[in-house]
Amino acid sequence: MKRIALGIIVAVLFTANAEVFGEVTNGSLTTTWSYDRTYEMITIRAYNSHPSKSLKVTKIKIWNNACSNISTSSAGDRTYAINQIVRPLSDRKITVNAYLPRSKGGIHCSLIDHDMIEPKKSKPVPKKSGSQKLLDKIIGN
Repeated sequence: MKRIALGIIVAVLFTANAEVFGEVTNGSLTTTWSYDRTYEMITIRAYNSHPSKSLKVTKIKIWNNACSNISTSSAGDRTYAINQIVRPLSDRKITVNAYLPRSKGGIHCSLIDHDMIEPKKSKPVPKKSGSQKLLDKIIGN
C-alpha cells in the first residue's frame, strides 16, 4: 500500500511541471509538443510522413491564450528558432530551451513552421570523346 501511494505521489510530482499539448498534422509533418517547467524546456515530437523528402522544422510561435482567441498570422508571445531536419518516414525528438510564463488555465496555442527540403539534383558532366581530349591537350585547355 505504501509503495502504491509513493508511486502515485512521484507520478504526480513528475507530471505537475509538464504540460502536454495536442497532436497537429500540417501537410506531411505531424507534431506534438510539451513544456517542462522544471527544466524550462520545450520538447517537440515530429513525424515526417513524406516518402522521399525531408522537412526542416524552422520555428515555433507560442501564444499564452487559447487558439480561438488569437490570429495565427500575428506575432506570437514567444518565437523560438529550431532549424532541425526530420528525414522521410521518421520521427525526431527536438528540444528547445525556453521560458514560458504561466498562462490563464495553463492553455497555450502554438504554430510550428516547416519547409520541405527539395532533393539536390546534380547535373551530368558531359563526356568528351578521345579526339576532343587530344585536341584540348594540344591547344592547352
